Amino acid sequence: MPKIVSQLLVLAALLFCVTAPAGAQSVEPSDGLRQRAAQLTEIVNGGGDVEDMFAPSFLAQVPEAQLRALFAQVVAQQGEAGAASNFAMATPDQGQFDLAFDKAIGEIRMTVASDAPHRVIGLLLTGFRTENDSLDKVRAEFEALPGRSGYMIARLTDDGPITVADYQGNRLLALGSAFKLYILAELADQIANGDRQWSDIVALDRTSFPSGVMQSWPKDMPVTLATLATQMISISDNTATDILLHTLGRERVEARLAKIGHSDPSAILPFLSTVEAFALKMDGNAELRDRFLAASEAEQRDILEQNRDRLDISQVDVTQLAGAPRFVDTIEWPAAPRDMVALLDYLRTVKAPLAREIIAVNHGVPDSGRWDYLGFKGGSEPGVIQMDWLACTKDAECYAVVGGWTDPDKEIDQMKFASLMQRLLKLAYPD
Repeated sequence: MPKIVSQLLVLAALLFCVTAPAGAQSVEPSDGLRQRAAQLTEIVNGGGDVEDMFAPSFLAQVPEAQLRALFAQVVAQQGEAGAASNFAMATPDQGQFDLAFDKAIGEIRMTVASDAPHRVIGLLLTGFRTENDSLDKVRAEFEALPGRSGYMIARLTDDGPITVADYQGNRLLALGSAFKLYILAELADQIANGDRQWSDIVALDRTSFPSGVMQSWPKDMPVTLATLATQMISISDNTATDILLHTLGRERVEARLAKIGHSDPSAILPFLSTVEAFALKMDGNAELRDRFLAASEAEQRDILEQNRDRLDISQVDVTQLAGAPRFVDTIEWPAAPRDMVALLDYLRTVKAPLAREIIAVNHGVPDSGRWDYLGFKGGSEPGVIQMDWLACTKDAECYAVVGGWTDPDKEIDQMKFASLMQRLLKLAYPD
């Protein structure tokens, strides 16, 4: 969908230029890094001199206005920043430390130039932790969310998923772009069965509205299925998604969904392309939308087939997709957390291992080194956010950590939700 949180989270996952390595030795921070760590508190709280603190190369990639906006979101969610502490350095100018906030502790990685005035050339806010955090605390915060929400943590075994934690795990929630995992699952199955190969070539013969970049690529350009799948998952490319759905076949994707299992197939069928969903939401298609929503599944399929000219990119007005939630209860791809656990478990075991590598191109959060493998797909639009991880330890113990929040009446707090999900990811396999 047009506003995807999955590509490094709005939460705190802005990757600022160069970052410190995850490993750290017994090294003292330089005076320059200590100075900049102390200065970060003032910057985060809305003051300070950004140009004095950050190198020009940094600000060329992350302008001051963008930086200020992110930190304003962080403060609104976590309270004001306090002191830096607990330095763990890889080199004197490169390391990590804690930054206290009113409600949590921010985990920071920072790199400063070795030469005076030691400006910051890399900064990464990897997330937040709550002292003495617990699954009960996270559940209580989920219960307080308006609208509908739910999550599930499951340990994935050869005998099936074993639930670790569950809040409304059977509740249908809008998936946003996380529905694209179903398309990847069908592609992986066709490859595992020898029907297709990752290197098969198809033409860019249709376009959708961003997110993504392939809508700007040359028309009829030949690309591999592997390229389409990687774009679809890693940057949530809608054009790649629709080409894959058309290439694989809508009915075969739907059949794969049924084999994996779904709480209410009637709610997600027929399985829409992104451009069909966008076009059905348009004011100019109100009459068509009303007929579609009142129709049986068979009639809906006929409507999609007979109205291709009204359900293409030419009918989409992006201004109508911004702002308030728009038909997120009716023109969407709903599934329950339990369904997404089953989907991730299928992708874990399907005999097309490149599918798992594709899921891991974008971890969804900065790599903390906690997991040996971390795959992710999420999605969002106004009123919708979904975040799904497949995470495995060095001992090959795997977990699905999935959750979503749908509010058809108003925009949701994406940063708050991302913070909750990141806490669940940590609590799935505590250190």
